Amino acid sequence: MKNFLRKYHKRFLGCIEDLFYKWGKFVSTYPVAVIGFTFLTSVLCSLGLILFRVQYTADELWIPSTSKFRENKEWKSENFKRNTRYENIAFRSDNVLTPHGIMQMLKIHKKMVKFNYNGSTFEDLCLKLPVQNLFYSGTRKSVPNYKISTEPPVDSDDDHNDSENNDSENYYEDDIWDEYPQYDTRNVTTSDKPNKYSANANANIKDDISRDLSDLPPNIYCDLVTTIDKACFELSLLEIWYYNEEIIANLTQQEIVNKINTIQSSPWFFSPRNYTEDLGGVTKNSSGHVVSAEVAWVQLIIEIPENAELVAPGGIGLEFEVADQRSLEFEDYLVSICNEANGLEGVEIRPLSGRSFNDISFETLFFDAPKVVIGYIIMFIYTVLMLGRITWTEIRLYLAGMGIFSCLMGLAATMGLTFLFGLEYNQTHNVLPFIAIGIGIDDMFVIMECWNNVILDPSTHSLSLSEKMGRTMKHAGVSVTVTSITDVLAFALGAFTIMPGLRSFCISAAMCIAMIFFLQVSWFVAWLSLDQRRIESHRHGILLTKTANTDMEVSDEEKRVDKSEVSLGKRVMKVYGKQLEKVWFKTCVIFSTLCLLIFGLFGSFNMVQRFDPHKMLPSDSYLSAWMSIQMTYFPSYGFSAWVVTGPLDWTDLAGLDQMVHQLETVSQPGPDRILRSVVSWWPPFKQFLGEKRNISWPDIKDDLHFQTLLSDFLFDVDNAKQQANFRFSNTLQCGEPAPAILATQQQLFYGMSSSLPAPSEYLPAKQTVDTIVAQANVSSTAFVQSPIYQAWETD
Repeated sequence: MKNFLRKYHKRFLGCIEDLFYKWGKFVSTYPVAVIGFTFLTSVLCSLGLILFRVQYTADELWIPSTSKFRENKEWKSENFKRNTRYENIAFRSDNVLTPHGIMQMLKIHKKMVKFNYNGSTFEDLCLKLPVQNLFYSGTRKSVPNYKISTEPPVDSDDDHNDSENNDSENYYEDDIWDEYPQYDTRNVTTSDKPNKYSANANANIKDDISRDLSDLPPNIYCDLVTTIDKACFELSLLEIWYYNEEIIANLTQQEIVNKINTIQSSPWFFSPRNYTEDLGGVTKNSSGHVVSAEVAWVQLIIEIPENAELVAPGGIGLEFEVADQRSLEFEDYLVSICNEANGLEGVEIRPLSGRSFNDISFETLFFDAPKVVIGYIIMFIYTVLMLGRITWTEIRLYLAGMGIFSCLMGLAATMGLTFLFGLEYNQTHNVLPFIAIGIGIDDMFVIMECWNNVILDPSTHSLSLSEKMGRTMKHAGVSVTVTSITDVLAFALGAFTIMPGLRSFCISAAMCIAMIFFLQVSWFVAWLSLDQRRIESHRHGILLTKTANTDMEVSDEEKRVDKSEVSLGKRVMKVYGKQLEKVWFKTCVIFSTLCLLIFGLFGSFNMVQRFDPHKMLPSDSYLSAWMSIQMTYFPSYGFSAWVVTGPLDWTDLAGLDQMVHQLETVSQPGPDRILRSVVSWWPPFKQFLGEKRNISWPDIKDDLHFQTLLSDFLFDVDNAKQQANFRFSNTLQCGEPAPAILATQQQLFYGMSSSLPAPSEYLPAKQTVDTIVAQANVSSTAFVQSPIYQAWETD
């Protein structure tokens, strides 16, 4: 059997050598025809570039087509279309709670609200949230907007209290009861009316009026609650002072600190607000009050209209939010004004917009063309030095250039074919130019080494050029074929990966290597034949029409000495080969190999598999600076996720209660905590039933009862914001039972140890949450969805 295999192996190898021998003679005999044919073939294949397509979407790049994540994301998108984009600004200094720090925030805010794109302003872009200020304004409510207000705020402990209390504009003037005096049961005199800017008055007044509203007839109540005003979503310390430049310009540091420690309800949104949550690097005094902070965090949300024309995200595909051109222009403007103001007044300003990650990743990965060009130039110089001798005749300048050009031709032809086959370009394809030139130059060197061995052999001096080239390819052809097939198969195996983006790259790389192999054994060999004819006719290596002076040329004998003895590589290998004959040297080699093997196995078993897109960002970018601030000052801010369910009826309430209870359990402080918080509509609904309907959820006996209570809850002045968490089969109307529920959502926040947790931390946390939701048996559809799951799913 052994002799049989050896026989056929030798016969097969002989056939390959004979094939390349004939091919070498043919190419050397008809070099111009071969050059023309290969060039035309490459051009025809490259025509597929007109179908150039770039794939940015992360789902199409890194998520398997069979993944449940994609199915869940599509389901959620159909029912809860995400049309918002999140913007963040971090202000950092030794202490941002100073007049200078607050003023810098105001300057950025003023510039931001001046944004205008085709007539659209920031107020047109921003997400509008319901403002719980019915107890302030009545049916003609005036919600604070982003125009500078001239009305000064007054604190209950401020020196301005007396003048404010004497002002003719009091708290209850022109409020909701003005149009319905018959239902006003407050019996409050003017002297008893609280200060409308008191830090704690808002909550108490809101509770009183909420109770009064519940006693109104349904038609009047619905008339009021359906006219709730909305305000732009901007969480900022500036809202404490109503974005009023005159007030902020006269603030003292003590006044700023007092406000931060005492205000418990936002004077902008009329809702509970803890402003210390927006601060990082906080210093507190002995009484536990904040006295300074290094970082202040401002958060914005902008909204994409339903009828907007969406645009592609770009970058590396990790785009979590939809975008239109207007929103992208605003984000570019926001980043620009923040970067321009960065460092002024000693305040570092770092933005994070919805487009930041993709913009910077695109610049980093897709705009390294100058580096690619520099790399090719360096390789060209190296190839010129290695292919020939530095003499006027034997310098192979043009041969090296044609060899490098063949790598580019192979790359262009490959990309054209991949687009014709329906594949798409992604950021992993950026390494193809380096693979192409690496493989191509290696094949060139192998061919040239065999050529030099042939021409330096005294027995070949009388042979024709075509015969020499045939013998060269007889040896070089087998070598480059074996290495090329090995490389092609290695990349071709990647075509079976479950990641679509990686599969596309591996197929492209395999085709590129095969194309370069074809060009090297044809295009390059043809140019080698022409270049050798130039040398034999003693024409100049640079000025081709000029005959070079051969007096200084090296003889064939000197070339043989140079190649066999002067070559550093051969001298090193000659010494190394002699040492391998010694037992002690063999022992050292085996021992070193085993050590490297053990070290490699140890590293492999301890390798952390993590798809971290942050590694694709340059360290000197503004986004890296923002992430550094977040990881330093807000390390456990966590990732948000949504628990999404399908149709719900009253029979699902038990499972829903169990699910929310278990999620709240794993959000409690302790060693088993995996969630930072749970923001669900279910606890407020239970509270609403107990406080305003004097029942509990087990008392609900049928769908009509449940739908009636749910409608009352969603039109309650304190809970109207929960409407966004439901999708109904029909329009929800005040005073009527809610239509059948098609989908619901509830928000979770993971509580990780850092902003970049290890897979060993977030994968078990994800699995726990998924298990809780799945075992609750709520609805026919129930799952957890999060933008960060795109990266986690890849791991």
